[in-house]
Amino acid sequence: MVQHVDPARSKELSNVVSHLSRLQIEDALGTSVVEPKHVYVVPSDAETFIRNCILHVAAHPILRIPQRPVNEVMQPIIEEWRARAIGAILSTNAFLRQELAAAKTHLTVLIEERDTALEEFRVSSEQVLSSCQSLQMMNDELVGAKEQLQSGNESLQMLNAQLKTRNAELAATNDDLANLVLNIKIPIVMVGEDLTIRRSTPHAQELLNIFPSDVGRRIDEICPNLRECRDLGRIADFVMSSGVARNEEVQANDGTWYLMRVRPYRTSGLHVSGAVFAFQDIGPLKSSLDSTRKYAAALIESARESIVVLDSSLRVITANNSFYKTFHARPEDVEKQFIYRLGSGEWNLPQLKTFLDDILRRHSRIDDYTVRANFPNLGQRTMFLNARRIESNDGKDIILLAIEDLTQLERSERAVRELSHKLLTAEDEQRRQIARDLHDVTGQKIAALKLNIRALSKQQADPGSANVMAESVELAEQITNEIRGFSYVLHPPMLDELGLLAALREYADGVTRRTKLRLTLDVGDEFGRLPSYIELALFRVVQECLTNVLRHSGSPEATIRLQRQADQVVLEIQDSGRGASAASPESEPDIKEGVGIAGMRERVHQLRGTLEIARARTGLTVTARIPLPAKDP
Repeated sequence: MVQHVDPARSKELSNVVSHLSRLQIEDALGTSVVEPKHVYVVPSDAETFIRNCILHVAAHPILRIPQRPVNEVMQPIIEEWRARAIGAILSTNAFLRQELAAAKTHLTVLIEERDTALEEFRVSSEQVLSSCQSLQMMNDELVGAKEQLQSGNESLQMLNAQLKTRNAELAATNDDLANLVLNIKIPIVMVGEDLTIRRSTPHAQELLNIFPSDVGRRIDEICPNLRECRDLGRIADFVMSSGVARNEEVQANDGTWYLMRVRPYRTSGLHVSGAVFAFQDIGPLKSSLDSTRKYAAALIESARESIVVLDSSLRVITANNSFYKTFHARPEDVEKQFIYRLGSGEWNLPQLKTFLDDILRRHSRIDDYTVRANFPNLGQRTMFLNARRIESNDGKDIILLAIEDLTQLERSERAVRELSHKLLTAEDEQRRQIARDLHDVTGQKIAALKLNIRALSKQQADPGSANVMAESVELAEQITNEIRGFSYVLHPPMLDELGLLAALREYADGVTRRTKLRLTLDVGDEFGRLPSYIELALFRVVQECLTNVLRHSGSPEATIRLQRQADQVVLEIQDSGRGASAASPESEPDIKEGVGIAGMRERVHQLRGTLEIARARTGLTVTARIPLPAKDP
């Protein structure tokens, strides 16, 4: 509260106080509630008193009321606002300035104390904030640890569930193994690394004298019911140390044969931690094998072909009776001897040795290998060899060599070929003779008959007889043409006189006139004449091919190609007929050879040539290749 006693300057008091203080400035008139942080400006001619924190200002413009001391006016305020008041400012004299300076000093001290308190509060706030951050980090770590614990708990639950499943599977597997051991009919014994018995099947009791109470007992302390009491412990040691299985045939005291298989007992980590004995009853198999061996021996012995059995070193184990008879040999001179040293070395053939060595190395085979050898007592022999490699259980492979003597068959084929050649030659000669007779004899007689008929027709004046004579002349003319055609088909005279090309051109023209089949003759340059027997064979092939085209192919055209090469002549006849059907592609031809094709093939083979028949989608191609004889130097 500020009051100036100089009425002349009282109006400036509010402005002065507003420059000195940031507190709110109010002019006190009437009654006002006293509030903190307010400056009340009291008129100079007013009486001021405070009651119950209410400022009463009474104006007396006429009467000047003497001013009361400041202590009296401020005392009630000081008493009521003792804890929060910071001072009073009066606008009079030096006392006011002194009070104002003291108040400013006090305010400065309070501000410094406040700043100190604020700094301490700031430091404390930072410490609290740091503590909060640390607590937050600890909280985050605790949350992470909690999540890890939850994850670990879930993993443990999953592991527990898997463990229960594995335990159930292990129990089921154990039950399956127990039932398998109880129901299997094979004597089986499992031993550990210390040769103690781990497990055995019930059938092992009878054969090996092993009972359930023997589990944990050493296998070498057991005396099995075998005719040769073998050291099973030593065998188990060998299998475990070497890691190699062992098979051995053993016989029980009752005469039953067993195949003893000893295998290393391997863990899932492939560690050998024992051995497993298994005994398989091979009595029926052994009996059947003996019967099979006897049956095979009987077959080999009764075979008509010569059969030789060789071991892996190519020594003769045995041979059948046909071999001894065919090659005039004795068993004591053949058995246990090298195949290349038999007789006088006639079997020492380099190519045969190569084939037999290849059979041993690559397990290959020999099929229909032709061998020609000269035997002292038999002469030249032609043979077919067939060889197979046969594997045995004991690792001793053998070779079965079958020998078929083709000498007589080759002689018979040669005789048949010669007879066929003679028959074809005789047929050609007969055809030539018939053609000559038809042309020279029968043709001349029919010509004379035509002349006689014409002479008679001139002598007869009857018109009916003249018509009959004319028809007879026409029939005689037709017979003459047919005889000329038959004569040309049997043997064209042009073939002997002018050669193959002229005969083919004349024959092609005649076929075209008679059948409307379009023929194309394609001949290479400088073809020339060929030996008569080759020209005749080629002409017969052309005749037979064109006959087949007319009868079976249905082709409207055909092409005849002739080409003379340095060492052979090539004939090709191609048509565009039915060809290969969808069910008979080129890769699977279904050409059935009749008498005509067989005759062509035989004619070509007689001249050491080849005949090929190729069927396509449209048409058939016949190719004949005949070698030319060497020219004289």
